Amino acid sequence: MLALPFRFILIQIQRNHKAAAPEVTVTAGRMLGIGDKKERRTKEGETTSWELQLKKRNEELEEELKQSKGREEHVRRQLRAALDRLRVAEDAEERLCSELGDLEAEALQQARDYHARIVSLVDQLSRAHSLLNKTVKTTIPLPSPS
Repeated sequence: MLALPFRFILIQIQRNHKAAAPEVTVTAGRMLGIGDKKERRTKEGETTSWELQLKKRNEELEEELKQSKGREEHVRRQLRAALDRLRVAEDAEERLCSELGDLEAEALQQARDYHARIVSLVDQLSRAHSLLNKTVKTTIPLPSPS
């Protein structure tokens, strides 16, 4: 359906001849099923069916608007709640990342300490083994393989 800028648009087709000027008039209101201006009132103060239809449609549209605004407000509240949850999640993520960084640094330090301790123990074992070999060679002569 065309979007019409006026409630009733009068389309007139006229031909200018010498004899007669036939005129065709069509109203957009009648095409839309509303009626024309002549049918607007049957008696003074009495409303016709198309006016009742317009009022009914207007009430329906107002009700739809009210429901739409209610749905919009509901969605806005849901959006605010989701944004609040997102903010909380971002803060929690930041804290967890910070704690993870601290734990990684602590784990690295412990690994370095552990490695240094292993190197120290290997060095001590090597010296003890070396000392043991020197002691065994000097005190107990080993038979030579002949």
